[in-house]
Amino acid sequence: MKKSILYLLLFVLSAPAFASQDTLSFSPEITFHNGIVFFGSGHSVRKEIKNSGFGESGGPDSFFSLGLKKSPRREEASAQLAIKVPVMSKYVVKGLYNYRDTNVRGSAYPFEPLSMNTSVNTIAALGYIPLKLKQFRAGAGPAFHLGKANVAYAEAEQTKRSFSKPGFVLESGFSSPANKRFYVDLQLQYFYVGKEDMGKYTFSGTTVEGNTVSKSIDFRETSFNSFSFSLGAGFRFRKG
Repeated sequence: MKKSILYLLLFVLSAPAFASQDTLSFSPEITFHNGIVFFGSGHSVRKEIKNSGFGESGGPDSFFSLGLKKSPRREEASAQLAIKVPVMSKYVVKGLYNYRDTNVRGSAYPFEPLSMNTSVNTIAALGYIPLKLKQFRAGAGPAFHLGKANVAYAEAEQTKRSFSKPGFVLESGFSSPANKRFYVDLQLQYFYVGKEDMGKYTFSGTTVEGNTVSKSIDFRETSFNSFSFSLGAGFRFRKG
């Protein structure tokens, strides 16, 4: 994965050497974002856990889940590093590396806690539609995702998966001020990753009366797509 990120960054950094003179008015930029995931794998997993009956108790979500008191608990956030450069007249491309981490945990009497932890590393190359207002942008591009996920019950691992998938990223964004080296950047992004089979399970528990009860849960079509909003800071190598 480290080599893939290095190759991507080298490619993006070398792009200005192939740009025409018309593009030199656009300065290469580097950005860092910290994201809040609104709709992603955490939401689909949380829904499945709750529908299966493992949502009877739980605490408040983390800051990244907007602080809402929900059960099961979902914690999901992302971080992103990106570089934008001109490649042809009036066109700009962006190379990015994005990391997303998700933890969903539910419980129910008389069962042990059930959880799924996932992480997805994404590298992508985006092209942008030329817009009259340079503060705004809209683009899309291919992506490659490397992910890991595991299901645990009573702190014992039930299933562990590693996967690699092609996909794509859609993005819209806004940056301000437009003519300064340092700026604030807001963006909305959709990451298409696809689904992964995380298994189907039946768990048993014993009540205080001595009765044995069971619950089943199906993770065979777990979606790892995500839709996120992120706030970041950017730096232009030249003033606009």
